[in-house]
Formats: sequence, C-alpha cells, structure tokens
Amino acid sequence: MSIKENGLLHFPSATRNLDKPGKWLGISGNTRIAACKLLGIQEIQLIVEEYSSEDEIKAAIIAGNESTKVTEYQRAMIYKYTKQIWERKQGTRTDLMQLQDE
Repeated sequence: MSIKENGLLHFPSATRNLDKPGKWLGISGNTRIAACKLLGIQEIQLIVEEYSSEDEIKAAIIAGNESTKVTEYQRAMIYKYTKQIWERKQGTRTDLMQLQDE
C-alpha cells in the first residue's frame, strides 16, 4: 500500500517532550512521517499519548517498534532516543543531539 495512493491509514503516535515544552517526540510512525514529508503533506493526524516520565516514554518507543519490521534507520533512531533519555537520567550529558529533526 502507498501513502501517495491511499493516504495515511495508520496514524503515527507522539507525546509531549518533557524537556522542551511545546515540542513533540515521535513514539511510532517515524517512517510514515518521513514519507509524508517527502510527498509534501504538510499536516497529518497523530495519536497523542500522555506519559509522565522518561522511563514510560522509553518503554513506549521500544514497544512501538518491536511489533513491526524495523529498518536500520529506525533502529538507529530508537537507539538515539533511548540513549539520550538514559544519559539525562544518569545526570550526564555528553552531546547536544536534538530529539526532533526540526
């Protein structure tokens, strides 16, 4: 199936970024979001999930990506997000990577 031909049939999910008010963190559907960007789709519907801790967010990212085939890019993004959460939890920040592309 194609997003171009059929539209977005399964909406991505996101949660509020606990560290950056007003910003969002993708939980699942990052590839669908990237495909929509490539197609020039400016707005999409999201499933908004509420989490109160970084541990809950980390678990949701892992769970949301375990049930499907995960590309190497997606695997790298999961690693990036969980590594950042882990480093903040430990009180050590060694980089300035951002959680969102834009």
